[in-house]
Amino acid sequence: MLDAFLDQQLAAIRDADRYRLRRVVEGGHGVELVVDGRRCVNFCSNDYLGLAGEVLRRQREREQAARATTQEQGNPMETPA
Repeated sequence: MLDAFLDQQLAAIRDADRYRLRRVVEGGHGVELVVDGRRCVNFCSNDYLGLAGEVLRRQREREQAARATTQEQGNPMETPA
């Protein structure tokens, strides 16, 4: 009884073109990705210019982050004389 009701509700949703399918997305945060086997341009990525994959840029960011964290460390109870 419940199965018949659910089948009827799902059929109504499909007929109204409101049934959603989960898409398989491959490729991560690059400029291009693969959606359901088709290559697509990724307009919703923060890396739309493709710069995040640059090795030198990532290395500089790591160095800057390391410098910033070591410079900001210290004893919070210490006061300047």
